[in-house]
Amino acid sequence: YLQFRSEYDQPIDDEYVETLRKNMAQAAKGEPLLIAEYYFLENSEDFLAESELTAYDALAQSLSWFGAAILFFILLSSNWILEQRRTEIGERMASLGINSAVVTLAAGLAVVTYCFIAAAFSLADSSFWIAFELEVYAKLLFFIALYCLASTGLAVFISGFLNSGIDLMIIAPMVTMANAILGELFVELPAWAGVLEKLSIIFPGRVLSMAL
Repeated sequence: YLQFRSEYDQPIDDEYVETLRKNMAQAAKGEPLLIAEYYFLENSEDFLAESELTAYDALAQSLSWFGAAILFFILLSSNWILEQRRTEIGERMASLGINSAVVTLAAGLAVVTYCFIAAAFSLADSSFWIAFELEVYAKLLFFIALYCLASTGLAVFISGFLNSGIDLMIIAPMVTMANAILGELFVELPAWAGVLEKLSIIFPGRVLSMAL
């Protein structure tokens, strides 16, 4: 510091130097501003080396997020099941000789088809950034088709216990998050969550993550 001052023609007297030393000694008694700790590991180069993600890994992860989000849409779309149980709609369908099971099946397949087409376009759009083979594309579409079918079945099952669309809107976010977290669509469950991992098999998200 003294050398720096002298080089720029800013010399200081002995009294200033003594005061500076006292201030530095006092500051050294306080808490440190920065602590650097070093940890050395055996084979640290192997430990720090990360495996490169493949195109399939990237597509599978994006498909997992897509599956986590699309369940919310499928659950809310199952409101047509509740509509069929209303008196005026049920009577109208009965007067026309329409079987409610046929309507449920048709509406469910319409939702599955919509979600499947959205997934197909999303994966196709990824080809602009990620190079992958047609076989991988077909395999992922097969997985998402089964997932949409299973999710629609879950939505039909849940709707059978509800009375109104408001009930469906309340429960849809909770089921969506449970499916995404327990189904390991976002991240893998920790080692201590063994019981939750076994319970998660009731969610279609768990089956999708296992398939991927």
